[in-house]
Amino acid sequence: MPLPENWYTKDAMLADVSTASSVIFMVQTPGILRRVETLLGAAISGADSVITVSKNGVALSPTITVANASSAAGDVDFAEFYVQVAKGDWITVASGGQSSDTAQLAINAIFSG
Repeated sequence: MPLPENWYTKDAMLADVSTASSVIFMVQTPGILRRVETLLGAAISGADSVITVSKNGVALSPTITVANASSAAGDVDFAEFYVQVAKGDWITVASGGQSSDTAQLAINAIFSG
């Protein structure tokens, strides 16, 4: 389903969700952070990976849990937000690196303008 006309997405990739790492998105236009989605590239084990979304360094709620039980390539997880953003704000999406096994994690942040 296409996004409404005044919505846009930013995407990035974590090389390994099982290693503490992050990506940063710069907000293009004033609006609202609506949703952050993740797509797992391979199964993980050991523990769930907790993904934290932050605005200008302040953690937002909820977090995203990438479950290790029955995980597989193609698993999608997400969190929905309704957070006001201004042009120039930055959104950080960070993995705590709690899980084992190397697995890429695709990230998609959805904004409305």
